[in-house]
Parts: sequence; C-alpha cells; structure tokens
Amino acid sequence: MARTNIDSEHNETPSYEGSDVLMPDDNAKDASHEPTAELSTCPTLNEQTKPPTPEPPHVPPRARDFGPLGDLVRRRGLLLLVLSSSTLFAMGIALSHNLVSVQALSFFLGVTSVTPQILIPFAGDLAPPERRGTAISIVLSGLLLGIIFGRAIGGVIGDASSSWKNVYWIAVGLQAIALGVLWWVLPDWPSKVEALPRPNEGEVERKRPTYFTILWTMAKLAVTEPILIQGCLINLMNQVVFSSFWVTLTFLLAGSPFNYST
Repeated sequence: MARTNIDSEHNETPSYEGSDVLMPDDNAKDASHEPTAELSTCPTLNEQTKPPTPEPPHVPPRARDFGPLGDLVRRRGLLLLVLSSSTLFAMGIALSHNLVSVQALSFFLGVTSVTPQILIPFAGDLAPPERRGTAISIVLSGLLLGIIFGRAIGGVIGDASSSWKNVYWIAVGLQAIALGVLWWVLPDWPSKVEALPRPNEGEVERKRPTYFTILWTMAKLAVTEPILIQGCLINLMNQVVFSSFWVTLTFLLAGSPFNYST
C-alpha cells in the first residue's frame, strides 16, 4: 500500500508555481503531433523529391536521331510510323493506372514526337524552289503555335475537366485525324539515297551513305558552315528565353494570389 502511494507521488506532474518556467500541457503536446487537415493533404517528401517524367529534354537530340532516317527511307512511311507510334503511346498514358507506366510511356512519347521535324524538310523538298521558303515557314509556324498554345489549352482543359487524362484523349483524337490527313495527302516521295545519280557504265559505284556517315556529316556541317552556326545560336537563344518564361510563369501562377495547380 505504501509502495503504491510512493509510485503515485512519483507519477504526478510537478508544479512550478511562482516560477517563470512554462511546462507544456499534455493536451497541447498531443495536439502538436496531431496532423491537421491541411498538412495531411500535402505531398510527402518522397513525392516532392520524385524525379520528373523522364521525357527527352529538348527536340534537337530526337531530330538528330531521326534526321538521317529521312534521307535513308521514304519519308511518307516514316511520318506515318512515328505519328502512329506517338498516338498509341498517348493512348497508353490515358489508360495507365500507375506512375511507373506513365513515366515509361511518356519517355517513348517524347522520343516519337518528331513529326514536325521530319515534315519541315519534306515540305521544302515538295515545294517548288520559288515557294520553298513559304512552305517551310507555314509548317514551322504551325509547330511553334502548337508549342505555345498547347501548354495553355492543355492547362485549361486539365483544370476544367475531371481528369488530366482528358488532355491525352483529346491529343489521341487530334493525332488520329492528322494521321488520316497525312495518309491521304502525302506522296510516296523517294528518299535522298534513292535520288542519288546512278554511276554510268564503266564507272566505279560510289559508296552509299549510311546512318552513321550521315550523322558524321551533320556534325561537320555544324562547325564548318557559318550560316548554320549563326542559325543554331539564334535558335539556342530563343529556346533559353522561351524556357525561362514558362518556368518562371509556373512559379508565379502557383503562388499567391493565383494559386493555380501545377
């Protein structure tokens, strides 16, 4: 009995009357560890530090890899192949139910989204010399307008609809329409290799270019042609300004007073 009294005395919380020391109240301590509704809805640290979707960072590597194919094979078939692939990958993202599959399919979607980069030089080859600049500028304008307005329209659709997947379903429909139009209007134009002149009788046939020899030629042109170097530098500065604007705009719209979802 005496031991019980001693234990109860030791278990009592000591009081500090007349002291300036403030002891935490048990209820307040429990409340401090209890997550609020606002914090419980925030993403965890692992979610915040999760690497972004591994899409190719920019267009030049993809255009570099697919560019030689435009010289080796017929571009009608190549265009229909890459556009069909990107349509299927976008459909796969819309049907995905986990993050891993979305990331994997987004990577391949970025790799195969090179239709404009193949179509721009193809338009220059199809157009007569006096209208070549006009044809290339029209196709290039469509590419740039798609990049600019696609972000804004996609954000509006995703914010106004019930699911972000609706953006991909709309992209699937638009790409399917573009696929049908290209299948209908594109001519079966010979490749650059097929258009090379054949050797005359008695002449030694020149070695046909391969994928890697075309890549090497592109690398040499990038450092030996002044006009090409100037165009690359101008395009690089344009991409820097464009990316800086959209990245800064993301942080601006995510904060007060806009508080848009990113």
